[in-house]
Amino acid sequence: MLLLWMLPTGHLIRRTGYYKWILLIGVQLYVLGEGLMIRFRPPDHSIGWMIFTQIFIAFGDSSFTCVEEVAVLAAGSHNDSAAMLAFLSLFGYYGGANIYLKKLKTFGKKKSGGDELLECVQVAA
Repeated sequence: MLLLWMLPTGHLIRRTGYYKWILLIGVQLYVLGEGLMIRFRPPDHSIGWMIFTQIFIAFGDSSFTCVEEVAVLAAGSHNDSAAMLAFLSLFGYYGGANIYLKKLKTFGKKKSGGDELLECVQVAA
């Protein structure tokens, strides 16, 4: 789904030359999808509603991904494009891993009586 929406997004950026408005629409779709997922999370709702929210999230996320890559590539020269995309990926993955690591540390302190899980998390960090 990500690739299928990135192609029209890239085409729109190429046709118009602007990408900020695509970002604004993509962020709104992403937030709408996440909000609806919270609403349709209880088990009494159909699985179709969850699929519907995942489609909104996929459209918003792919728009955001395409626009952030274009913005990073527009900031530098052609010779540095590979390094800029590598840094974008590195900090994106590291930031996400850091958030989950902090959550896992607090979970380890709350749920386990022993410190085995906490020691594993500290070794991984």
